[in-house]
Amino acid sequence: MSGHIHQQYTLPGVMHYLQTEFTKNERDRITWELERSEMKSYIMKLEGENKDLRHKLAQLQIQSNEKLDLGCSSVEESKRSQIDSESLGRAKATVEDNVKDIIHLLNTPSALSQFDSLSGRKVPIHEMENLSLNKDVAVSPGIVSPDSLFQNKNRIQSPDTTGSFSVSGAMEKHVQQQFLSVFKNNILVTLDNKLKIYHIDEEAQCNDTGVSIEMLNMDQIKGLFWLSSEFILILDNEGIKVWSSIQQRIINEIDIFNENVSGNNAIVYDEIKVIDFKNKWLLLSIKDQINVIELQDLKDPHMMSIKKSYIVHSQNVMDILLGITEMSFIVLAKNPLSLIIYDFDGEILQSIKLDKEITDNKIGKKIGRLYLNKESSKLIIQLGKHLIFYSFDQKRIILQYTLNSQPKSVYFKYATDTVGIAYDDGTVEIRELPNFDNVIKKYIHNPNSTNTAEKDIVIEATKISNFETILLSLSGNVLKLEAFEEKL
Repeated sequence: MSGHIHQQYTLPGVMHYLQTEFTKNERDRITWELERSEMKSYIMKLEGENKDLRHKLAQLQIQSNEKLDLGCSSVEESKRSQIDSESLGRAKATVEDNVKDIIHLLNTPSALSQFDSLSGRKVPIHEMENLSLNKDVAVSPGIVSPDSLFQNKNRIQSPDTTGSFSVSGAMEKHVQQQFLSVFKNNILVTLDNKLKIYHIDEEAQCNDTGVSIEMLNMDQIKGLFWLSSEFILILDNEGIKVWSSIQQRIINEIDIFNENVSGNNAIVYDEIKVIDFKNKWLLLSIKDQINVIELQDLKDPHMMSIKKSYIVHSQNVMDILLGITEMSFIVLAKNPLSLIIYDFDGEILQSIKLDKEITDNKIGKKIGRLYLNKESSKLIIQLGKHLIFYSFDQKRIILQYTLNSQPKSVYFKYATDTVGIAYDDGTVEIRELPNFDNVIKKYIHNPNSTNTAEKDIVIEATKISNFETILLSLSGNVLKLEAFEEKL
């Protein structure tokens, strides 16, 4: 007899073994997925902490600069510039305690009687109470408020309406062109003809960071775009500039108007009609040609430069946008009215004739705008007060809608196909597809304004959670934020 034992396998046994191994592998896979999710969550937490530290660093730099402006000797200034945030907090608490003690002493009957007996002098109690660090103090020219020593981050005050916040500039008579741009919870806005940065915190409160972009001629700015929460790309008459919110200065400049950049077809600043930017592509519409500039080293904006440029000839351009797919752009052209999609080599990828699609002959076809929603692959073509909705997935027009009046500003965002519309009277509406007739949110930008026409109103939106959106509007040197919670 042979000493070897031959193993016998049965089909149920093999099936049981395979099921056991499959269950084990699935359990391991789920465990790995959970660990991966935890790591992603931890990375997001670290990124959030990093962002907070960057903002705190910017605030400390501002505090250091303000301390240098105090009317003290140079020796005292150099010592104070080395005080850290903890010592500032202790100093703030000490001053508050001292002010409370002084107010208490001044409120005693003996002190009040002595002040009343003094002729020609005011009782200074109210003036002392104004030193409270928790109050907003009107500061006279040449006098530094104690509040300004410690509080550089001013929160936008909420009016009576819940979920609504606004901040006003000095209401100057002449306000130059207005810009409003958002990146996650960071806001870049023009107030008092200055570019200022605001931050929306976790409680949906808007805070002034105290950071503003100086040394720019607002009339010469063609476009502003966020590269990240720290870096902002600016295009003006001198070319491309990159500004850092941490260093609070321009860290890079690129002259795109140099003939070496665009070959024989030099870019002329005054001839730029439309500008768009996404990822690493800068799109410019200039007369009958479209320039596309590819930037490189965007991860380190200090080293950012031009890698390559493209020129595409197209006539009767009304508006342009970078497309859904990489290395493509969308052109809205007139005579005839059409939508054309090009690649960067000038090849036509798709052409859609719109003249025959518009049944209302009263619709103006000389001025048009494009608004792309990349999340839902849909496009709005605005012709006056007439809106055309085109779906790239369905490759057809899915809706045409004529508003009662022409919008001054529009945005088209999110998978919910949310459309924000602002009119010249300051009214802002929020609608969604497919029930575009239904206005789901409506508010007035500035109810207290005596101006019946907010001609330069600009609107934007940013999500702070899956169900809460912050609506922003800018007009008349007033920035307004409305919290909007979507219904499930």
